[in-house]
Amino acid sequence: MTSPQRATLSPPPASGAPILVTGVQWFADAPLHLVWHCLPHGQVDYVNAAWCAYTGLSIAVSRGAGWQQALHPDDLLRWQAAWEQAEGAGRPCELRCRLQRADGVYCWFLSHVEAIRGLAGHIAGWMGTATTAGDGPPLKHEATTILPPAPAVAPAGHGPHTFIAAAVHDLKNELAVIRGTAQVLELHMRRVAAVEPARVFTALAQIQHRTRKMNELVEELFDLSRVQSGQPVEFNRQPTDLVALARACVSEYAQTTAHTLTLSTTAETLIGDWDAARLERVLANLLSNAIKYSATGSAIRVSVARDGSGHCDVAVLSVQDQGAGIPAHDLPYIFTPFYRGSNVVDRVDGTGIGLFGARAIVEQQGGTLGLESTEAIGTTVTVRLPLTA
Repeated sequence: MTSPQRATLSPPPASGAPILVTGVQWFADAPLHLVWHCLPHGQVDYVNAAWCAYTGLSIAVSRGAGWQQALHPDDLLRWQAAWEQAEGAGRPCELRCRLQRADGVYCWFLSHVEAIRGLAGHIAGWMGTATTAGDGPPLKHEATTILPPAPAVAPAGHGPHTFIAAAVHDLKNELAVIRGTAQVLELHMRRVAAVEPARVFTALAQIQHRTRKMNELVEELFDLSRVQSGQPVEFNRQPTDLVALARACVSEYAQTTAHTLTLSTTAETLIGDWDAARLERVLANLLSNAIKYSATGSAIRVSVARDGSGHCDVAVLSVQDQGAGIPAHDLPYIFTPFYRGSNVVDRVDGTGIGLFGARAIVEQQGGTLGLESTEAIGTTVTVRLPLTA
């Protein structure tokens, strides 16, 4: 862990600069990372050792609203407004603010707060992180940003540089939540002789879900690098039950969101010669998109069925949401690498390779992936795969 990069405070640079300049360098530099945990309504009950060392405030002093002693007075109202919006929406938010070092000097930090959900989808707490901003570029919006803002967005909003910044941003956020959740659980187990099983299960489910999301992104990066270099993507084909795969994936995601996820199927089993791990990634990507681009609490419907109307039987998997939808003028390009809908590119984080990668996986296994969408109404993605039984 490095020491703070600044000795004195200077105003933030002019707005409009990209959030991340060098994604890989940001990973390697390992800036000061402060972590805290809040109860459902915002009372801090844990801060990590880096927070205590940087601010000079003990865990006991930082609990409740005590941590605000380290926040610059001019940033307090902005932080309170950011928190109220995040709590009301149940969504992540980011804010640039100043925190006071133990020696009295204020430094700029990029703060990120995200809900931790219990097994039933309710908010069990909030995980917060703050990373030193130093003299680096500011957030695109100095005010509250519900959902992480789009990093390093070029005027056209598409391209590999945008993707690299977004991928690094996503990985760092997932790592921060995993580390923070583990630290909170460890602290609780040290303090309490008989730990409530529900609390352990909630923390483990959160860690497993975040780890899976990181793995999905890493696998997408790996596949993309092979495709771009002209190398074939290797598949591990074996008899796979699409019904069982969908049931497991929907069950996992239902535990980590307040959305209502349902699965309907007309068959007990639908078996094909497919790469199970990659098909799981396809469905995980479709579910993640449906959750990300639709309002909290809205319905997401997954269905699995057999279609024997053609020259051969196929399995049909569909994911339907009631979300933001895709503008008509964006639909012809939505499977283009790095392309994102114009109605979300400045509001919701993303890399623009998920659908591109999902369709490639499906097509290389003899199937098709299609999409129907209406802006402000919702999106339905349909996957058709050949059956062997």
